Formats: sequence, structure tokens, C-alpha cells
Amino acid sequence: MSMTKSLFVPVLLASIAFAACDQSKAELEATKQQLQTVSLERDNLKAQLDASKQQTAALAQQINNVQAKLTAAMAALAAPPETGKGDKKSGAGGKTGSAKPSEPAKAPAP
Repeated sequence: MSMTKSLFVPVLLASIAFAACDQSKAELEATKQQLQTVSLERDNLKAQLDASKQQTAALAQQINNVQAKLTAAMAALAAPPETGKGDKKSGAGGKTGSAKPSEPAKAPAP
């Protein structure tokens, strides 16, 4: 009987350890599943972030292009007109008309 009692204690301890192992194994599986879910969510968020960064870069390029066009348009409006540039040097004293551009033409007297 002594042999039976001496085997009973280790078997009892082994069964308790095995039961505890089963419980922790279930917890481990649940944690693995949660890790997989969180990793998938992280990967999706990274993909969204990369897409947002690309869109931001494209929009920044468009803004730069529009600003360059605006600057060119503003410079063209601010520059004096270049019409009649060659006429100033020809003729007597560079005047081409009888009336000054700032004065209206006078009507003939009756």
C-alpha cells in the first residue's frame, strides 16, 4: 500500500498541473487570437496612413503648381503693357497723336 500512496501524490500533482495547463492554454489561444486581430488592424491603419501620405504629397504638388501659375499671372498683370514700344523712337519727338491721352479731344467750334 505504501507504493500506492507514493504514486497517488505525484499523479494528483500531475493532474492538477495538467488542469492548470489546460486553463492557461485556453488563455494563450485567446491572447494569440487577440494579437492577430490587433496586428491586422495595425496593418490596415498603416496602409491607410501610407495612402494619406501619398494623397497629401499629390495635393501639395497641386498647390505648388497653382501658386506658381498665380504668381505668373500676378506678375503679368503688374508689368506695364508692352504695346507701342517701337513707335516711341520713330517720328518727331516720339509723339504720335495731336491730343494728349489724358486730355479729351476738343470738339470743333461752330
